[in-house]
Amino acid sequence: MSGSHEPAGVGGVPASPTPFFFLHVMKTAGSSFGAFLRRNFRGSAIYPDAQRESDMMRAYTSIQQLVRLPADRRASIRLYAGHFPFMVTDMLGGEFITITLLREPTERILSYLKHAKRYRPEFETKSLEEIYETPSLFSWLVHNYQVKLFAMNPGDPARTHLYPIDIDRDRLERAKANLERVTSIGLTDRLDELVSELCARYGWRGAVPRLEVSEAFRPSSALEDRIASDNQADIEFYDFAVELYRQRRRT
Repeated sequence: MSGSHEPAGVGGVPASPTPFFFLHVMKTAGSSFGAFLRRNFRGSAIYPDAQRESDMMRAYTSIQQLVRLPADRRASIRLYAGHFPFMVTDMLGGEFITITLLREPTERILSYLKHAKRYRPEFETKSLEEIYETPSLFSWLVHNYQVKLFAMNPGDPARTHLYPIDIDRDRLERAKANLERVTSIGLTDRLDELVSELCARYGWRGAVPRLEVSEAFRPSSALEDRIASDNQADIEFYDFAVELYRQRRRT
């Protein structure tokens, strides 16, 4: 990809000629982090761009729309961001500087359940336990969701990140191997460290705004135990991510 399309850079540091790809895992502070990214990339340099995409939600999630972007559109993009599985970076071809955020699985799931209760009218009067038991939400956005995004492969007939797959040992190991390929990994509870790393490495500027705060109500300990039991693959994957994060910071 030609360097003629790269932004001028910030802070006197040239921007990378390689495009960035932020793999936005839901409920990991990705919206806040995305606001930080948009301070450093603007307009047609970002996919999706509200001035170019007629349906931003679809553009932020549709694998088909992403991989079918015309060559002239791709030539202008310096930052891709969306709810996409890692496999799309291989499907697109070429090289990317990849970034992702991961979160302790039980906390991530509880955050999603609270989000659904707050913003979806059909769940307003339901308990967190009842929301957790909703089959579609459980299979699409709850059950081993983080590891799923890194375990998918191009042979899966997935249209979006919602595609459910069973995580066996092979899938889990694939997810770990793919995570090792991610350039910069952040942890939600240490988000400022990721921002500092990126600013130092690429000359970016700004802090991460806190766009959403979870409600104060707490779930029952029984629900927390159930979440942990149901999402063992996600927990193993996250533990691997934490150790990988620590190793990289030691070197």
